[in-house]
Amino acid sequence: MTLSVQVEGIDALKREMRLLGNNAPRVIRRTLNRTLTNERTFLSKRIRQEVILKAAIIKRHMRLNRARGQHFDASVRIFGKPLGMENFGARQVRRGVSVKIRKNKPRELIHSGFRVRPGSKRLKAGTFFIRKRGRRGKRVARLPIKRLLGPSVPAIVGENPKLLNEATDYGAERLTINAQRELDYELSKR
Repeated sequence: MTLSVQVEGIDALKREMRLLGNNAPRVIRRTLNRTLTNERTFLSKRIRQEVILKAAIIKRHMRLNRARGQHFDASVRIFGKPLGMENFGARQVRRGVSVKIRKNKPRELIHSGFRVRPGSKRLKAGTFFIRKRGRRGKRVARLPIKRLLGPSVPAIVGENPKLLNEATDYGAERLTINAQRELDYELSKR
């Protein structure tokens, strides 16, 4: 999933950029790259308003393609696989695993779920799994276990089209602000 921004009223900025001469491409690159960073922070904050996740985990699933050289295209790419329940604050309780993924929904109890203890030789400690059930709901030792997974970061963003619209509007707003700031900075150096 890639986010792109179209800005109106850029002609006035282009006219002011002509004053810079050979320094104009550098100002444009700095403007685009600063806007990318602003966009990533905005998306991270908005996703955390919807879901219980840490900012570092969200930002780890975003890649910034910065403007370099004579290439003036920049984008934020959101990628990733479904995240483990341990990232959503899951905890072991007597009857299974209790987890709260969305902020606007209550905690859910996943029966037959368990947390791997430290010292396990086969499984990573701290991850959550669920035991498969045999006939009549009885546990059978030889049946496989399955890792408990929540939604991925792209799925969270894709479920909420309003979030993408807000991000696009915010990116356009920040682009004009950053362009004016970078232009003022470059002109103040003269």
